[in-house]
Amino acid sequence: MARGACRAARRARRISINAFAGHDHFEGLGELTPPELASLVSALRQPVGASQFALAQSSWQAFRSSDPRSIEQLLGGDTSALPFLAAALRRHLEEFPWTGDGLSRTERRLLELLAPGPATPSARSFHACTISRPLYIADLSFLGVAMGLAAKPPGLIVVEPTSDPLRASRRSLRRDRRCAAAVSTASGSGASIDGVAEFISRAMARCGAWDAEGERLVFA
Repeated sequence: MARGACRAARRARRISINAFAGHDHFEGLGELTPPELASLVSALRQPVGASQFALAQSSWQAFRSSDPRSIEQLLGGDTSALPFLAAALRRHLEEFPWTGDGLSRTERRLLELLAPGPATPSARSFHACTISRPLYIADLSFLGVAMGLAAKPPGLIVVEPTSDPLRASRRSLRRDRRCAAAVSTASGSGASIDGVAEFISRAMARCGAWDAEGERLVFA
């Protein structure tokens, strides 16, 4: 079995890009046409070497670890074998509760986008605004974040109910007026949210909180 895995590894090839001509907001290989994909196979396909396999293995172990400091330790080393890995892992760490208000980067961005008024995750302009580099989240996953914000006290947003699963990504989202003044996503100050200090304290003790200024996890 191990010998078979080694033989498969020797045959492995990779295509690693984060942009493609003619796609202003490139989100991945899945949006390319068959001819566009064919052009990548002929021009950019490369063998996967031992350094890529070793880094991928150690990265997966760090990602799965119960201690997220394993990721920070990995990022302190050489990740050049997989050129987009470091940025992706740093973006992952930004999803931990922030020290200022207990919100993740995606949650903060969602509240910012809803400040002017209601919107839907599937609206083109709204979706374009959620795109970050590296790409982290898509429509339905973004809706999941919204549902979480709506369900957890104090209920910072309201999600329009629907009984049609086909309309899931078209559900309207809006900020809850009662809580609009409680969070300042631009300044990062959310100390007036009920229970936020206790939440951050628990997060720091359990899995860490993200210090955006220091760009690191902090623990109690």
